[in-house]
Amino acid sequence: MTAFLLVGLALAQDDELYLADMGVTATLPSGWSVPRWSDWDLDAVDSRSTVQIHVGYTMWQVPPTEDSARVWAGLAAEELREAGHDKVEMVSTEVTEIDGIPTVELELSYRYQGKSKAVRLQRSFNVSGRTVHVSAMAVTSNRHRAEAALDTWVGEHLEIGKPAEDVSGLEDFASESGNTTTLPPGWRNALSSEIGETRRLSSEMLKQSLDPEKCWVAVHPYPDGEAALMMSCGAYPLYIGQIDEHSFTGKDAEVRAHFFGTAPVDPGLEIPAGSDARQAFFYALPEISDRRVYMAVSPYDQGQVLSWVVSRPMDGGDGDAARIEGALKSSVAGIQWGGPAEHPVGLALYVDYLMSYRSTDPIVFGPIVAFLGLIVFGGIAMSRRKKGYEEV
Repeated sequence: MTAFLLVGLALAQDDELYLADMGVTATLPSGWSVPRWSDWDLDAVDSRSTVQIHVGYTMWQVPPTEDSARVWAGLAAEELREAGHDKVEMVSTEVTEIDGIPTVELELSYRYQGKSKAVRLQRSFNVSGRTVHVSAMAVTSNRHRAEAALDTWVGEHLEIGKPAEDVSGLEDFASESGNTTTLPPGWRNALSSEIGETRRLSSEMLKQSLDPEKCWVAVHPYPDGEAALMMSCGAYPLYIGQIDEHSFTGKDAEVRAHFFGTAPVDPGLEIPAGSDARQAFFYALPEISDRRVYMAVSPYDQGQVLSWVVSRPMDGGDGDAARIEGALKSSVAGIQWGGPAEHPVGLALYVDYLMSYRSTDPIVFGPIVAFLGLIVFGGIAMSRRKKGYEEV
């Protein structure tokens, strides 16, 4: 990101400022100045220093709804408190449409520096992969100026380079290595403008690169600019043999040793994977940067499908841990295998399975006893024939 630039440099650019992180170009209305701006936000003041405009954004394209409005009002209130204002209260929120663009309008009242009554008016709307927030702040006696300034900036002086995208087709399914799954409610595939953030999260949280030939990644965006992340990659070359109610616990120990070594990971839970409800392993991993992480290992014909889900930061609470745990289990259960997909079990692995987990079962012990009996019976018969020959 670039460093903050002073107004002198901004005015040298023909009064046109490009906010690169949100793809928005701002042109200054007559008489306005810009004390500071960056790739990700802008502050502007009118000629009378009665109204301040702030343009910023939160990550992810989150539809303007009543629930979103309450979150965005909370973020605005936090900004006011951090700036030294107090008695911050939410006055109203409204979901509307302005020039064909779904928009949240909200109003907050506060005490400017703990003294004068003031107002913050804000409009929040989507651009590609982001939510832009434009606010106008003024003391209450200049409320009409704040309203006019907001209309002027949003209506005439902000040019959107990449409008909001249609996300409806991104909620259906994701796929990897020939397998597909239906995404749980609230989840969708990432937009092209969001893929950089999803790659950053997968790299930082999971230490996994996103290979589009083997992996899919989905997001659950939240209005506060955070998101939960889900990722699944196929064709991991780990073959562990027969998995059933007899061998699950033992195979779980093998899987944990393979992936986690000596890390303190609890024994896995058995969950159903795919349309045939085969047995898969589900793990709660140690927290990473105050995020919950869960992992599933699902056997199929090319080895294992590895799936992860990472919560948003928990901020001292549970975050959305329960919801994302359920989301990963739902995603794994909903896998549609691209082929026969049976996990291969060779003769050596099957014999090992029988001897390790079924050695006392009649299915194994019976034939062994019968075989040993044949050997003993044959030995006795041979002994008798030998004695008979010697007597003659």
